[in-house]
Amino acid sequence: MKTGLCSITFRDLSVNEIIKLVADAQLDVIEWGGDIHVPQGNIKLAEETARLTREAGLTVSSYGSYERLTDDEFSPDQLLDTVDALDCKQLRIWGGRQGSATINSDDYNLLVDLCQVLTRAAQERGIEVSLEFHGNTVADTAKSCLDFIADVGQENLKCYYQQTINEMDALNLGILQSMKAHVSNFHCFYYENDIQVELIHGMEFWQKALEIYQPETILIEFVKDGEPQQFLDDATSLLKIINSVSG
Repeated sequence: MKTGLCSITFRDLSVNEIIKLVADAQLDVIEWGGDIHVPQGNIKLAEETARLTREAGLTVSSYGSYERLTDDEFSPDQLLDTVDALDCKQLRIWGGRQGSATINSDDYNLLVDLCQVLTRAAQERGIEVSLEFHGNTVADTAKSCLDFIADVGQENLKCYYQQTINEMDALNLGILQSMKAHVSNFHCFYYENDIQVELIHGMEFWQKALEIYQPETILIEFVKDGEPQQFLDDATSLLKIINSVSG
């Protein structure tokens, strides 16, 4: 099980600054985001970012794209070329722009078709595709996420797991239990009600989550007040959580 950081946690920091932070935290990997640090289609930048990551003794776990499939500029080849240039085998996408309760059947079926196009092309390159588990997408509940994965019907389509804000810990753990067969990675943070707090306050929750399922990678995504020092503190807490479960 690898540990790391989503670069979108610090959109104002440079690639080199993020690499140094992760190395200082003694974590393993970085998920490079597609909105700021590695824009989709910028192959030269992706290759350079991958090189700098490797030279620091780290690896690229995944490409955190903001691809929603239904946008006019949807380009599977460009997206997957960026993943290849980053030298990783995991792509994160978003399941459209409508929640599962409001999307109509035509829009849903189109989303399924487009996701099939992407996942089939990704499979030819050995790339796994994961849905962001998030509101206002077709992956906004455990059931809708699993239904969408089943409707797409591709083995290389998975989903991320993260705490649903404003839900009780017991419910969030139940969600993980129901989804675990299809989970690739965790996005790790902790909220009390709707307020983000230090990760140490979520130690019991994440311990229980890891007892249910241990993913390929656990990625810290956002920290209290957006401070680099808080990330370093949360990274220490994350390693303690993992050690407490692994023995």
